[in-house]
Amino acid sequence: MKSSLLFLLLLLLVACQSNRVETRRDSVSYTAEETTVQDDETMLVGQEKHIRDGVPGIKEIVTQVTLQGNKVISEEVVSETIIEEAVSAIIARGVREIKQRQVTLSDRSVETITQDDSTLEAGQEQVLADGNPGQTKITYEDTYIKGRLSSSKILRREVIIAAKPKLIAVGTKESAETGSDSYVVQSGDTLYRIAVNFNTTVDAIKRLNDLSSNTISVGQRLKLPSEAETAGPQPPSPTPPRTGDYGAIPNDDISWWFQPGPPSSISGEVAQIISDHRVYWKLSPGRNVVYLTFDEGYEYGNNTSKILATLKDKGVKATFFITGGYLDAHPELVQAMENDGHQLANHTIDHYRAPSALSESTDKFISDVIELNDRVPAMTKLHRPPEGGYSQRSLQILDDLGYTTVFWSFAYRDWLTNDQPDPTWAKQHILNNLFPGSILLLHAVSDTNVAILGEVIDGIHDQGYTIELLPTD
Repeated sequence: MKSSLLFLLLLLLVACQSNRVETRRDSVSYTAEETTVQDDETMLVGQEKHIRDGVPGIKEIVTQVTLQGNKVISEEVVSETIIEEAVSAIIARGVREIKQRQVTLSDRSVETITQDDSTLEAGQEQVLADGNPGQTKITYEDTYIKGRLSSSKILRREVIIAAKPKLIAVGTKESAETGSDSYVVQSGDTLYRIAVNFNTTVDAIKRLNDLSSNTISVGQRLKLPSEAETAGPQPPSPTPPRTGDYGAIPNDDISWWFQPGPPSSISGEVAQIISDHRVYWKLSPGRNVVYLTFDEGYEYGNNTSKILATLKDKGVKATFFITGGYLDAHPELVQAMENDGHQLANHTIDHYRAPSALSESTDKFISDVIELNDRVPAMTKLHRPPEGGYSQRSLQILDDLGYTTVFWSFAYRDWLTNDQPDPTWAKQHILNNLFPGSILLLHAVSDTNVAILGEVIDGIHDQGYTIELLPTD
């Protein structure tokens, strides 16, 4: 009897000491591990803004528990199931930086001013004052987004050294033998200026004086053509039909527009309009060639002389679209363009927008174009419409007159003299938009263009491109 009780007690003790496994399910809250950070381009670097608080989630955790008696031997998580997702907190951090920098620009050349002196013989000159180039310090405000330059504006301009022109007295005293049918070349004269002053033409002066080029020298005596000699033999020029014949062609005012590339592109509608006409906006040379063109409506800061100097230094030829007003004011610069081998092209006499001129009369539009070529024999029949304004009618008339209309495949906001683009940004913008056959439009009044032109030309060459004149065939 005692043995049996002892055996039962022993069995009960062993049973109490054996392991058992239980499964436990617990619902617990949890939070998102990371806060979401959003870039905010309107806020400065270092600034933060709270957008949203985080919201805890709920998950179910299944745990397998091993017990020996009431003692927990081990626990093992079997699974975790998300019941409700946790929502992370959101903050905005600024990525905008504003920095200032200063650039000092120096004039590349000194303006020369001449004044008549009746005490000096014609052809004689006397330097009255030596000039000096000026220097201007420009302060820019640059805006960076995530470390990349986004925009730039001029905060202020400060003249460090005022430019002083070189002053030269030019003799006007004529010798007794000088008649009304001859003229002694003065400093600053060009054949264009002489022809305009004496109501004649460059070709007539060259024919009468056996000149093979437009180069003349101070003190040189030129015979002046008579009215009959001025007329001379005139080559026939294309004659468009009478005004009424164009009435059926639409004259809706269209502004030239392209989608920047590279390569640039135009809409199907515009492509259809220009497809029936002689129009350049880009070319397909089959080579890495770009075409550098400048619009010359007026002179600013002696910039054209600086552009010509840079082009000569780099051995590059460009196309200059000039107006009649520019020719009247600066015939010497037009002469310099021709002498340096650049291409002269038509930008009209009075810079009338084509559809506006045509709405008054066809003759007004035609005269605004062809009279400029009549005054400048070296000018090509490449025509750039003022303000890029055109119509189907203007394109047809230009075709009939033998002109090629030249638009562009690159341009940027460079024509506002008091709000110039940042040179660093502008140079990169130009070089980033190159493609074979691209026609680049730059305005000569731009100080930025003057400052970066040499580096832009180098950059074009570094990318494997050459710069050529527009074809005139």
